[in-house]
Amino acid sequence: MNGETVNVEMLCLSILFEEQATGYEINQRFKLGEEALFAEASVSAIYPALRKLEHKGFVDVRVQPQAGKPARKIYRITDSGREAFQAMLNEPLADDTFESPFLYLMRFAHLLPREVIIDRIASRERQLAAELTCIGALMREHGTDERRRWLLEQRQAMALALKDSLAAVLQRCSRTSFSPFPERARRGQAQ
Repeated sequence: MNGETVNVEMLCLSILFEEQATGYEINQRFKLGEEALFAEASVSAIYPALRKLEHKGFVDVRVQPQAGKPARKIYRITDSGREAFQAMLNEPLADDTFESPFLYLMRFAHLLPREVIIDRIASRERQLAAELTCIGALMREHGTDERRRWLLEQRQAMALALKDSLAAVLQRCSRTSFSPFPERARRGQAQ
């Protein structure tokens, strides 16, 4: 469908819209913060995006010397950056996409040994448990902020649904000698 995808420049502006930050702090938000639950931005994409935003006049950079360390660059959104970000928010969005290396692997579970499937499911369950812990901490942190709470509840619902689904698959896997998807296993063996 039509619409704009959320790009790294927009993601950086979204953080700077709320507070000034260094490139490192922005990167940490995409690794460990609320942003990690909704979008991805690698360090190799963040710094070029910040340079482009500075070149466009959407952010200002203040250099802060540090004793015995390289100077820190602190980015702050400008008025034109705020206007640009709000204009980006008004553009139609592209359809949501969902990428999951785990689900892609599970598409071929019928080709894998049972132990590998169980290991991958257990690994994904650990990732989901960590994500749910992070969501819980963010919900406590944002307490009465209804907007953020609603967003976190949506992400929590998706993680819980996948967690429940994994538990069901793991049960099937323990009951069968080959695959959590017996019908696919038979088809895969017949080909």
